[in-house]
Amino acid sequence: MIKVWQYAERLKGAAGGSTRQNLAFGTSLATGRYIFGFETYQDFTAMRDQVIRVGDYVADTDRASDRVAGRYAYNIAAGEPEEQIDELAVSAAAAGLKRFWHVVVSHRPGERLTDEQLEETRRIIAEVLGVDQCPMIWATHEDKAHLHEHGLIVSYLADTNEPVAFGESWWKEKTQIAIAICEHRLGLEPEPNRRYVADDSGVYHLLSASKVADADGKLVLGRKELRTMQREHDAFVGQNNAPDGSEPGDPWPLQRVAEKLAGPLISKSKSWKEVHERLASVGMRYLKVGATGVLEGADGAGPWAQTEGIRTAAGSAYAHAALGKLSRRLREDYSPPPPDLHVRAFVMPVFNRHADSAADQKVERRIELSEFKTLTGHLEADYKKAFKEFQNNGKGQGVNAARQKRKQAHVSELSAVKFAKSDLVSPSSTRASGKNAAPELPPTEIAAFIWGATASGDNASAEYRLQQQAIAAEYQVRRKDEQTRYYYLAGQLAFIERQRTIQIVAACRKARIDALKLARALFQQIRIAARQKVREGLARIAAELKLSVGPGILARFVADHLAAVERGDRHSIMKRADMWARTNKHRSHWRNETSRDRIHRRDRSARFTASELAHLRERNLEDHYVGQSPSNTHDIKVKASRTLDHAIRNSLMLASSRYHVDGVRFMDDAALLRLFPKERYAIQPNIQARLRAIEAIQIEERRWIAAAVLSGRVSIAQGDLKVAHARDKWAEDFWAKQKDDPTFHRLLMVSRMRPDRFQFDLDQRPDIAAWKSALNEQDHRLADGIADEIFVASEQHGRTVANRKLAQDKNSARSAKDIAEEYRQQLFETLNYHSAEVLRKTPGRFGEAYRGIAFKHPNATKGQWEDVKRSYRRIYGKGNGRRA
Repeated sequence: MIKVWQYAERLKGAAGGSTRQNLAFGTSLATGRYIFGFETYQDFTAMRDQVIRVGDYVADTDRASDRVAGRYAYNIAAGEPEEQIDELAVSAAAAGLKRFWHVVVSHRPGERLTDEQLEETRRIIAEVLGVDQCPMIWATHEDKAHLHEHGLIVSYLADTNEPVAFGESWWKEKTQIAIAICEHRLGLEPEPNRRYVADDSGVYHLLSASKVADADGKLVLGRKELRTMQREHDAFVGQNNAPDGSEPGDPWPLQRVAEKLAGPLISKSKSWKEVHERLASVGMRYLKVGATGVLEGADGAGPWAQTEGIRTAAGSAYAHAALGKLSRRLREDYSPPPPDLHVRAFVMPVFNRHADSAADQKVERRIELSEFKTLTGHLEADYKKAFKEFQNNGKGQGVNAARQKRKQAHVSELSAVKFAKSDLVSPSSTRASGKNAAPELPPTEIAAFIWGATASGDNASAEYRLQQQAIAAEYQVRRKDEQTRYYYLAGQLAFIERQRTIQIVAACRKARIDALKLARALFQQIRIAARQKVREGLARIAAELKLSVGPGILARFVADHLAAVERGDRHSIMKRADMWARTNKHRSHWRNETSRDRIHRRDRSARFTASELAHLRERNLEDHYVGQSPSNTHDIKVKASRTLDHAIRNSLMLASSRYHVDGVRFMDDAALLRLFPKERYAIQPNIQARLRAIEAIQIEERRWIAAAVLSGRVSIAQGDLKVAHARDKWAEDFWAKQKDDPTFHRLLMVSRMRPDRFQFDLDQRPDIAAWKSALNEQDHRLADGIADEIFVASEQHGRTVANRKLAQDKNSARSAKDIAEEYRQQLFETLNYHSAEVLRKTPGRFGEAYRGIAFKHPNATKGQWEDVKRSYRRIYGKGNGRRA
């Protein structure tokens, strides 16, 4: 499911360009910090609170928020998440609030997608909406039972300040089209009543089988046709109510599926091949059984010949869909499709459901209101009980003063709870939907009251004092009176301890954890008065603190959370918090070092402006023409490429570069600027392409080392990296040159914080992993460039080893060429035959080196191998085709 929000309503009443710019900047900044899980600047708290209501989530201000599982930025130069938010806000201010979009992508409960699948989903959505070149940030959230992502997009081109039509101005339809393409390409289970279905040929309206977009999601229908289709679909939805004898949400009878779903697909087909392909896209098959035709819904996805499921007569679709009549119309006898035709799993449509979201909101509000009333009732009853004890036992000096203090404490505590009612209880649907109702902005980041029966026993007081001392060591504690303590963390109010309740004010994870630890010492069992999402978040933490939570509905939620953590489906909040606390000093150090390094890089590259690059290109062009003249054969392209061939490439720290101006990158790297006789050689297109390939390899090499350190395959001690396997020797050389880069150390810190993101096949070489990744992303130019750099690395290895051997023994030294060939053969042995052949035949250095050389398939017979060799000799000459 995809939902899209805009905040253009906030422009009403805003006069003047600067006011509108400030609104756009503030709204995008508050939204960005919210979805990334960062603390909102004080000036933008009100805007942030409106943003929260879009998703009704708890704002977690920790940098390692337990709800934020990933942060991503596209078409943004900044590297740090907070800098990325700032850059997006600047873009929003320049483009205007009407071009600022908040996209939420939700997946069905229990559906787990890999990082690669999530990346593909984001890419498809951006391309279909036509904003793949626009500034955007995305965040993956795990604070619900289902995985979901937030995206913030500014629909304009930052380089040219040109506006971009979000979704071709049909964004509601385009989001539905994007869903269909994601379901098709990723093999996801579609919603029962989805609007569109996609296959390799395009996107089709599910009910009419009309093509609405090509395979990439570009609309092929005009405005009039789309409007007509929308009206027809809306009319159908209006007629999809459950008939007598069926309940809302019940599945359709199979005969209705045949009529409404299969009928249009069959009627618009012009051959049996087309019939099979169209039906396969919705999980159905047309079968010949005896002399009749049947329609079948596949129980699961798979090859056409291997699927099966429930059946109905083909004539149920419409009279002329029967086997004989359809064959006559198509003018060909029935023929099955290829056995390997992929059939999607059939998803049975359903009758219209009730408005589930509204019903869920009513249930949540009822629970919240009940908990609020129970809390206020508990406070009143407790005070009445205490008052009676004062009446019965309170005699002597100071009784009246003590009674007055107790009353003041009670009134203050009860007033605080009642004052926070609008934050603890969701507004009713009537009040929330009021056209003229001003948005209610809570005075705090979150509002929650923890309460319960007071703990008793010999050790209760001692445990409470110990816990209070531990918290006081990290917080500034201010006492208002004997019963009330205010706890401040880093100068901000975190929570308030009163006589019978703990009020949580700050949303940061540490504040919530420490407040619940204090509650564990105060109460036997806790109850939570707050909005439902806040209650669920606090219940998760309480569960891991082994703190009993009531009533039953939260107790069940706690059990589900603990089971999910034990299975590994969800991360432990406390483990992550402990890890975060232990590494805070190191993270702060490397964050500061990274910031300083980026400042140095920015200063170093400041002179390479767009106008300066244009001037350098002209000078390169002049040198190029001189190189082409008969008197001078030194082409600077060849000269620069040869320099890069012999360079120590590990000294280049391209993975940390942030420079990107006018299509040129990496001009902030000090080693690169020293490499060439003239700095301007580095901006040549052939050198830039090679640097991009080297960067891709270095990124994989860094990730490999981070994963290998976690697994224990390599170790880092006293600043040096040691390997256990000879085949990993490259890592020692790479680390020796790259270990001074603070960005690399930050990556190592991230790997310790999020080891689940660094689970790689360590037996696969990083350069091969980069090559395969480029192939999977269909970036063949990058893949070919990476292959060339792998070949160059083999030649460098050959020269290095040959020179070392020559220095040791001049008589027994092997040639650099033979050593390089041995290096490549060892590389091929790590690949299967198909991948090795693809690499050997890659255009460029590999293709030239292995042109005309045959390699035997491991399963080839002797006769087949002889045929291959004869074929190679015929094509390439008798001297070739000799490699086994």
